[in-house]
Amino acid sequence: MAAPQMKHTVELERHALNGWAALALVVLWFIAVVAVFLSAGPNEDSVNEPVRVLYALLMLPVGIFWCFGFFTLEPNA
Repeated sequence: MAAPQMKHTVELERHALNGWAALALVVLWFIAVVAVFLSAGPNEDSVNEPVRVLYALLMLPVGIFWCFGFFTLEPNA
């Protein structure tokens, strides 16, 4: 039986955003989620309260998704 053909792989160089800048953006995003949620508190403009809560609940999974984008590189690797 013949050996299977080996496929050659090609490495592609990718550039990622600076991790500290991305972390700052994610932290600011979660602060914005809390601010949007707390802005839906009892006030005279009660029509927009459910919309603000909905926005906050939609923003939360986006921030959680962004948290999984962080990775580390070993030095001199």
